[in-house]
Amino acid sequence: MNAQLIATLPTTREDNSALAPTDIASITFQKTSLTGSPPAAGPQTTLVVNTASPGVGLTPDQITFTDSTSATGDAYTFFVTDTAGNVGALSNVVTNPGTVVTPPTLSPPAAGTLAATFS
Repeated sequence: MNAQLIATLPTTREDNSALAPTDIASITFQKTSLTGSPPAAGPQTTLVVNTASPGVGLTPDQITFTDSTSATGDAYTFFVTDTAGNVGALSNVVTNPGTVVTPPTLSPPAAGTLAATFS
């Protein structure tokens, strides 16, 4: 199963001061998988570290990652590191529920409204 991870980068620091996109040097995506019987959380592993170009920041393709080996119970987080080397707090955790969510079938668009003036 694939897990497409999409990060929303922080815009503030822990003291609520501004964090510019160009202040972010890298993003690190991590995963914790279930192991053993009964299943328990295993060690946290780094999936990928994407490094920003200096003065540019991270690009849209760097704030996404697809884990093609995602399994039920896998938990994902990310953190950013700023250009001064400060490691940010972990993001929220998202967990693979083990089911594939199929988007609902979309119904056709409703009728529009036509207006006219006649003379």
